[in-house]
Amino acid sequence: GRRGEALAVAGRAHVPAIGAVPGSGQGRYQPFPDYPPGSDVVWITRNGARVGPLERFAVRGHTTLFDISAVWCAPCRVLDQQLRALARERPGIAIRKLDVVSFDSPLAHELGARLTALPYLVIISPDGKRRDFDGAEYQKIAPLYGWPVSR
Repeated sequence: GRRGEALAVAGRAHVPAIGAVPGSGQGRYQPFPDYPPGSDVVWITRNGARVGPLERFAVRGHTTLFDISAVWCAPCRVLDQQLRALARERPGIAIRKLDVVSFDSPLAHELGARLTALPYLVIISPDGKRRDFDGAEYQKIAPLYGWPVSR
């Protein structure tokens, strides 16, 4: 009846803050949205697999930003929105995405003790210098690189 219809509609409701679709036994997290066309964005892993040294994925002569996150992580989704805006503003930045899946995944073990919070960013500058940021807050990192900060 009516109650069943209301539950069915509620079961398909989208929860934008965490990108989830709730549902009894059918719930799932939405994938991260696409980046603007022409952005240099590559998914290295979506399943928490080991990837080896991140430096081998760095783009020579460009800043390469490694976004290590998880689809279930609400702060990661906020950072992802900020990175999409950065990709529009600064097309020369290479963004490499890694879904850690869980803190028990092979990727998490490979990153080791450095990975204490999500989102986790690794930024490799054009001259090869690496900086790691756990629990990354874009508003604090952007000024270090001269990137735009949304108000």
